[in-house]
Amino acid sequence: MHELARRMQARVKATPRRRKAADTAIAKLNAIGSAYLEFAMQETGLFNTAFALPGHIDYPVSVGGDEPGPTPFRLLSGALDELVTAGVLPEVQ
Repeated sequence: MHELARRMQARVKATPRRRKAADTAIAKLNAIGSAYLEFAMQETGLFNTAFALPGHIDYPVSVGGDEPGPTPFRLLSGALDELVTAGVLPEVQ
């Protein structure tokens, strides 16, 4: 999970800010989705193992220290929340 989260964060960090918050939010979601799909295709065995674990959403990702990093699910949730804040998605979804 750490490698997937790392790839997602790297893609988001490399995403340039857009003039409109909605465009930035969409670009970040695209970056997260691209990293997810790339990981699934390049690391098939790891992907299958990682997502076969029950409760994987709640497991924190260690980033080398004592502080847990965000899980891939939390990164995706944050991107979706940003889409709601930017007015791209309605709050009910």
